[in-house]
Amino acid sequence: MWIRGSRGAAGLLVALTLAGCAGDGGSVAPVKREQPSAKSAQAKAALKDPHSAASTLLEFWRYVAVGALPAVFTFYNEDVIRALGPAMFGGTMASEQGTALTTRLNIYDVKRIAGGTLVLVETISADAPKGRHSFFLEAGRRDGWHITYDTLTAAALMAYAQQQEQQRINPSAKVPSRRAIEAGEKALMLFRQVALAPD
Repeated sequence: MWIRGSRGAAGLLVALTLAGCAGDGGSVAPVKREQPSAKSAQAKAALKDPHSAASTLLEFWRYVAVGALPAVFTFYNEDVIRALGPAMFGGTMASEQGTALTTRLNIYDVKRIAGGTLVLVETISADAPKGRHSFFLEAGRRDGWHITYDTLTAAALMAYAQQQEQQRINPSAKVPSRRAIEAGEKALMLFRQVALAPD
């Protein structure tokens, strides 16, 4: 997976991608097994409520894991999907299916902040170190919770936009071109601009 000359959320993706990569002689270093963090009282209470932001997030992740894009779309902020375009957002979510299949989300804390709820999660899988991410959810105008921004999607979007641009330029290239890198960064900036802009 390419990510070069990138910052922010992409840096986290690089760390997850490179962790456990080949060492001397091309051997793969074993991944250190880490225990999930203990859940806060707020997280435990939220997970008992099937209509909470935390429970909504886990349902969203289950749909990502089975590639149910029509359902996945209903969980995300409509303004974000509209700004990125259904093809770009859908492609990003489809690219995350393999990760979602092999990665469990451990929700360890839930915090009420201005405008919505922040859900803090750990990614737990057998072949990568434990990662930490955040999801921001807002109460929908008509139905349930909607995800407005999250660091997993941010990293996946940047990688997907970069790869799509490189496919158009030179799919056989060993390293990404500057145009591909810029396409990934542009997609990430648009995502943040729309998702984090005040109403």
